[in-house]
Amino acid sequence: MRDMLPLMLLLACGGQVEPTSVADLDCDGDSDSQVMVMRTITFARASADGLSDGFDLDGRVSVEGDPNGCFVGDYVNVEGDEGIDNGFAQILPVLELTEAAAIEPLLQSSINAGDLLLTVQLVDLDDPMDDACVDVRVSAALGNPVVGSDDRIIAGQTYEWDRTADSQQALDASIVDGRVDVELPQFALAVSILDADIKLHLTDVRLRLDYDESTGTWHGVLAGGLFSDALLAVVASETVDPGVVGTLENLLRLTSDLAPITEGQCERISVTLNFEAVSAFYYDLDALE
Repeated sequence: MRDMLPLMLLLACGGQVEPTSVADLDCDGDSDSQVMVMRTITFARASADGLSDGFDLDGRVSVEGDPNGCFVGDYVNVEGDEGIDNGFAQILPVLELTEAAAIEPLLQSSINAGDLLLTVQLVDLDDPMDDACVDVRVSAALGNPVVGSDDRIIAGQTYEWDRTADSQQALDASIVDGRVDVELPQFALAVSILDADIKLHLTDVRLRLDYDESTGTWHGVLAGGLFSDALLAVVASETVDPGVVGTLENLLRLTSDLAPITEGQCERISVTLNFEAVSAFYYDLDALE
Protein backbone atom coordinates (compact mmCIF):
# COMPACT_ATOMS: atom_id res chain seq x y z
CA MET A 1 0.00 0.00 0.00
CA ARG A 2 3.09 2.21 -0.42
CA ASP A 3 1.41 4.26 -3.14
CA MET A 4 -1.69 5.10 -1.15
CA LEU A 5 -1.83 8.89 -1.05
CA PRO A 6 -3.53 10.98 1.60
CA LEU A 7 -7.27 10.50 1.74
CA MET A 8 -8.50 14.08 1.75
CA LEU A 9 -12.13 14.88 2.11
CA LEU A 10 -13.02 18.25 0.58
CA LEU A 11 -16.57 18.51 1.80
CA ALA A 12 -18.66 20.86 -0.28
CA CYS A 13 -22.30 21.31 -1.09
CA GLY A 14 -22.31 20.46 -4.78
CA GLY A 15 -24.78 21.06 -7.57
CA GLN A 16 -26.17 24.00 -9.47
CA VAL A 17 -29.70 24.45 -8.14
CA GLU A 18 -31.59 27.62 -7.47
CA PRO A 19 -31.21 28.68 -3.81
CA THR A 20 -34.24 28.53 -1.56
CA SER A 21 -35.12 31.77 0.19
CA VAL A 22 -35.78 32.00 3.90
CA ALA A 23 -39.22 33.34 3.02
CA ASP A 24 -40.04 29.95 1.49
CA LEU A 25 -39.37 28.08 4.72
CA ASP A 26 -42.18 26.92 6.98
CA CYS A 27 -41.07 28.57 10.24
CA ASP A 28 -41.78 32.12 9.19
CA GLY A 29 -41.97 33.96 12.51
CA ASP A 30 -40.27 37.19 13.44
CA SER A 31 -37.24 35.68 15.18
CA ASP A 32 -33.68 35.92 13.94
CA SER A 33 -31.66 33.29 12.12
CA GLN A 34 -28.52 31.87 13.70
CA VAL A 35 -25.63 31.08 11.36
CA MET A 36 -22.67 28.95 12.48
CA VAL A 37 -19.58 27.80 10.63
CA MET A 38 -17.93 24.40 11.05
CA ARG A 39 -14.41 24.98 12.34
CA THR A 40 -13.42 21.34 12.82
CA ILE A 41 -14.48 18.20 10.92
CA THR A 42 -13.25 14.74 11.89
CA PHE A 43 -14.22 11.13 11.27
CA ALA A 44 -16.04 9.40 14.10
CA ARG A 45 -14.00 6.52 15.49
CA ALA A 46 -15.20 3.32 17.12
CA SER A 47 -13.79 2.01 20.38
CA ALA A 48 -12.62 -1.54 21.01
CA ASP A 49 -15.68 -2.15 23.20
CA GLY A 50 -18.14 -1.30 20.42
CA LEU A 51 -18.94 2.37 21.08
CA SER A 52 -19.34 4.89 18.27
CA ASP A 53 -21.08 8.17 17.67
CA GLY A 54 -23.63 8.24 14.87
CA PHE A 55 -27.13 7.05 14.00
CA ASP A 56 -29.14 3.94 13.25
CA LEU A 57 -29.36 4.68 9.53
CA ASP A 58 -31.04 1.47 8.40
CA GLY A 59 -33.48 0.90 11.27
CA ARG A 60 -31.88 -2.42 12.12
CA VAL A 61 -29.71 -3.67 14.99
CA SER A 62 -27.16 -5.91 13.30
CA VAL A 63 -24.64 -8.17 14.99
CA GLU A 64 -21.35 -9.40 13.56
CA GLY A 65 -22.06 -12.25 11.14
CA ASP A 66 -25.70 -11.30 10.50
CA PRO A 67 -26.22 -11.76 6.71
CA ASN A 68 -29.12 -9.30 6.76
CA GLY A 69 -26.68 -6.70 8.07
CA CYS A 70 -24.06 -7.71 5.49
CA PHE A 71 -22.07 -9.41 8.27
CA VAL A 72 -21.09 -6.02 9.73
CA GLY A 73 -21.95 -5.47 13.38
CA ASP A 74 -23.50 -2.21 14.57
CA TYR A 75 -22.27 -0.08 17.44
CA VAL A 76 -23.80 1.46 20.54
CA ASN A 77 -23.45 5.16 21.31
CA VAL A 78 -22.56 6.66 24.67
CA GLU A 79 -26.25 7.25 25.40
CA GLY A 80 -26.96 3.53 25.04
CA ASP A 81 -28.72 3.64 21.68
CA GLU A 82 -28.16 0.45 19.67
CA GLY A 83 -27.90 -0.12 15.93
CA ILE A 84 -25.39 2.69 15.30
CA ASP A 85 -24.06 2.41 11.73
CA ASN A 86 -20.47 3.50 11.08
CA GLY A 87 -18.86 1.03 8.71
CA PHE A 88 -16.16 3.50 7.69
CA ALA A 89 -14.80 3.36 11.24
CA GLN A 90 -13.52 -0.13 10.40
CA ILE A 91 -11.53 1.22 7.43
CA LEU A 92 -9.93 4.10 9.35
CA PRO A 93 -7.36 2.02 11.29
CA VAL A 94 -6.01 0.62 8.01
CA LEU A 95 -5.87 4.04 6.36
CA GLU A 96 -4.08 5.47 9.36
CA LEU A 97 -1.19 3.05 8.79
CA THR A 98 -0.58 4.79 5.46
CA GLU A 99 -0.02 8.34 4.30
CA ALA A 100 -3.78 8.73 4.60
CA ALA A 101 -3.16 9.44 8.29
CA ALA A 102 -2.77 13.06 7.17
CA ILE A 103 -6.43 13.34 6.21
CA GLU A 104 -7.66 15.27 9.22
CA PRO A 105 -4.75 17.75 9.34
CA LEU A 106 -5.42 18.39 5.64
CA LEU A 107 -9.09 18.89 6.40
CA GLN A 108 -8.22 21.40 9.10
CA SER A 109 -5.86 23.26 6.79
CA SER A 110 -8.62 23.52 4.18
CA ILE A 111 -11.04 24.93 6.76
CA ASN A 112 -8.56 27.45 8.09
CA ALA A 113 -7.62 28.57 4.57
CA GLY A 114 -11.28 29.19 3.70
CA ASP A 115 -11.36 26.43 1.08
CA LEU A 116 -13.80 24.34 3.09
CA LEU A 117 -16.40 26.54 4.79
CA LEU A 118 -19.66 24.84 5.68
CA THR A 119 -22.39 26.58 7.60
CA VAL A 120 -25.48 25.46 9.47
CA GLN A 121 -28.31 27.96 9.71
CA LEU A 122 -31.18 27.79 12.21
CA VAL A 123 -34.00 29.85 10.76
CA ASP A 124 -36.51 31.57 13.06
CA LEU A 125 -34.56 30.71 16.20
CA ASP A 126 -36.09 31.88 19.48
CA ASP A 127 -34.00 29.94 21.99
CA PRO A 128 -30.99 27.66 21.29
CA MET A 129 -31.96 25.46 24.23
CA ASP A 130 -35.68 24.97 23.55
CA ASP A 131 -37.53 26.00 20.40
CA ALA A 132 -40.66 24.35 19.05
CA CYS A 133 -40.05 25.30 15.42
CA VAL A 134 -36.83 25.98 13.54
CA ASP A 135 -35.74 25.22 9.99
CA VAL A 136 -32.25 23.85 9.50
CA ARG A 137 -30.13 24.61 6.43
CA VAL A 138 -26.65 23.37 5.56
CA SER A 139 -24.80 25.53 3.02
CA ALA A 140 -21.35 26.32 1.73
CA ALA A 141 -19.76 29.72 2.36
CA LEU A 142 -16.96 31.82 0.91
CA GLY A 143 -14.44 33.89 2.81
CA ASN A 144 -11.02 34.26 4.38
CA PRO A 145 -11.43 33.36 8.06
CA VAL A 146 -9.23 34.65 10.84
CA VAL A 147 -7.72 31.81 12.86
CA GLY A 148 -6.89 32.02 16.56
CA SER A 149 -3.88 30.80 18.52
CA ASP A 150 -5.59 27.42 18.91
CA ASP A 151 -5.48 26.94 15.11
CA ARG A 152 -9.27 27.21 14.91
CA ILE A 153 -11.56 29.74 13.22
CA ILE A 154 -12.54 32.58 15.54
CA ALA A 155 -16.28 32.98 16.18
CA GLY A 156 -18.31 35.96 15.01
CA GLN A 157 -16.84 36.41 11.52
CA THR A 158 -18.80 37.30 8.40
CA TYR A 159 -18.86 35.24 5.20
CA GLU A 160 -20.48 35.29 1.79
CA TRP A 161 -23.14 32.70 1.05
CA ASP A 162 -21.99 30.45 -1.82
CA ARG A 163 -24.86 30.83 -4.26
CA THR A 164 -23.41 28.28 -6.68
CA ALA A 165 -23.74 25.47 -4.12
CA ASP A 166 -26.79 23.45 -3.23
CA SER A 167 -28.30 24.13 0.19
CA GLN A 168 -29.83 21.13 1.95
CA GLN A 169 -32.59 21.85 4.45
CA ALA A 170 -34.98 20.30 6.93
CA LEU A 171 -38.20 22.09 7.86
CA ASP A 172 -40.15 22.33 11.11
CA ALA A 173 -37.54 20.86 13.42
CA SER A 174 -37.52 21.41 17.16
CA ILE A 175 -34.77 22.01 19.71
CA VAL A 176 -35.13 20.17 23.02
CA ASP A 177 -32.58 20.66 25.79
CA GLY A 178 -30.14 22.20 23.31
CA ARG A 179 -30.41 19.39 20.76
CA VAL A 180 -31.85 19.35 17.25
CA ASP A 181 -31.92 16.17 15.16
CA VAL A 182 -32.97 16.25 11.48
CA GLU A 183 -32.87 14.26 8.25
CA LEU A 184 -31.48 15.64 4.99
CA PRO A 185 -31.98 14.05 1.55
CA GLN A 186 -28.30 14.09 0.68
CA PHE A 187 -24.98 15.75 1.24
CA ALA A 188 -22.41 16.23 -1.53
CA LEU A 189 -18.85 15.00 -1.07
CA ALA A 190 -15.96 15.98 -3.30
CA VAL A 191 -13.25 13.51 -2.37
CA SER A 192 -9.57 13.38 -3.33
CA ILE A 193 -8.45 9.85 -2.60
CA LEU A 194 -5.60 7.79 -4.05
CA ASP A 195 -4.66 10.72 -6.29
CA ALA A 196 -8.13 10.73 -7.84
CA ASP A 197 -10.69 13.55 -7.72
CA ILE A 198 -14.10 12.08 -6.95
CA LYS A 199 -17.55 13.58 -6.52
CA LEU A 200 -19.84 11.40 -4.48
CA HIS A 201 -22.91 11.87 -2.34
CA LEU A 202 -23.93 10.79 1.10
CA THR A 203 -27.56 9.73 0.95
CA ASP A 204 -30.26 9.51 3.63
CA VAL A 205 -28.30 11.88 5.82
CA ARG A 206 -28.87 12.45 9.52
CA LEU A 207 -27.65 15.59 11.27
CA ARG A 208 -27.60 16.28 15.01
CA LEU A 209 -26.59 19.50 16.75
CA ASP A 210 -25.98 19.97 20.47
CA TYR A 211 -25.63 23.46 21.91
CA ASP A 212 -23.06 24.10 24.64
CA GLU A 213 -24.56 26.99 26.59
CA SER A 214 -21.34 27.59 28.55
CA THR A 215 -19.19 28.20 25.46
CA GLY A 216 -21.77 29.19 22.84
CA THR A 217 -20.52 26.48 20.48
CA TRP A 218 -22.42 23.72 18.70
CA HIS A 219 -21.16 20.15 18.47
CA GLY A 220 -22.53 18.14 15.58
CA VAL A 221 -22.73 14.68 14.05
CA LEU A 222 -23.45 14.12 10.36
CA ALA A 223 -23.83 10.64 8.88
CA GLY A 224 -25.11 8.93 5.76
CA GLY A 225 -24.47 6.23 3.18
CA LEU A 226 -21.69 6.38 0.59
CA PHE A 227 -21.98 4.27 -2.59
CA SER A 228 -19.03 1.87 -2.55
CA ASP A 229 -19.06 1.00 -6.26
CA ALA A 230 -19.04 4.66 -7.28
CA LEU A 231 -15.91 5.23 -5.22
CA LEU A 232 -14.18 2.18 -6.68
CA ALA A 233 -15.17 2.99 -10.26
CA VAL A 234 -13.61 6.44 -10.16
CA VAL A 235 -10.48 5.32 -8.34
CA ALA A 236 -9.97 2.42 -10.78
CA SER A 237 -10.23 4.81 -13.73
CA GLU A 238 -7.28 6.85 -12.47
CA THR A 239 -3.57 6.02 -12.54
CA VAL A 240 -3.67 4.22 -9.22
CA ASP A 241 -1.66 1.11 -8.35
CA PRO A 242 -3.99 -1.86 -9.05
CA GLY A 243 -2.87 -3.42 -5.80
CA VAL A 244 -4.11 -0.39 -3.89
CA VAL A 245 -7.43 -0.51 -5.74
CA GLY A 246 -7.74 -4.18 -4.82
CA THR A 247 -7.04 -3.44 -1.16
CA LEU A 248 -9.68 -0.72 -1.10
CA GLU A 249 -12.15 -3.01 -2.86
CA ASN A 250 -11.63 -5.70 -0.24
CA LEU A 251 -12.05 -3.22 2.59
CA LEU A 252 -15.29 -1.86 1.17
CA ARG A 253 -16.62 -5.34 0.51
CA LEU A 254 -16.05 -6.28 4.12
CA THR A 255 -17.40 -3.09 5.70
CA SER A 256 -20.26 -1.88 3.46
CA ASP A 257 -23.29 -2.11 5.72
CA LEU A 258 -26.19 -0.24 4.12
CA ALA A 259 -28.67 -0.91 1.30
CA PRO A 260 -28.52 -4.72 0.85
CA ILE A 261 -28.73 -5.87 -2.77
CA THR A 262 -28.38 -9.59 -2.03
CA GLU A 263 -28.06 -11.50 1.20
CA GLY A 264 -24.74 -10.55 2.75
CA GLN A 265 -23.90 -7.86 0.19
CA CYS A 266 -24.52 -4.12 0.61
CA GLU A 267 -23.94 -1.33 -1.90
CA ARG A 268 -23.29 1.52 0.54
CA ILE A 269 -21.02 2.09 3.51
CA SER A 270 -22.06 4.25 6.44
CA VAL A 271 -19.83 7.25 7.18
CA THR A 272 -20.02 9.42 10.31
CA LEU A 273 -18.45 12.85 10.78
CA ASN A 274 -18.09 14.93 13.93
CA PHE A 275 -17.83 18.71 13.78
CA GLU A 276 -17.68 21.77 15.98
CA ALA A 277 -19.34 24.99 14.85
CA VAL A 278 -19.18 28.56 16.11
CA SER A 279 -21.32 31.63 15.48
CA ALA A 280 -20.96 33.39 12.14
CA PHE A 281 -22.74 35.88 9.90
CA TYR A 282 -23.59 36.27 6.23
CA TYR A 283 -23.01 39.56 4.41
CA ASP A 284 -26.13 39.02 2.34
CA LEU A 285 -28.49 37.32 4.79
CA ASP A 286 -31.21 39.87 3.98
CA ALA A 287 -31.07 38.74 0.36
CA LEU A 288 -32.23 35.29 1.47
CA GLU A 289 -35.40 36.61 3.08
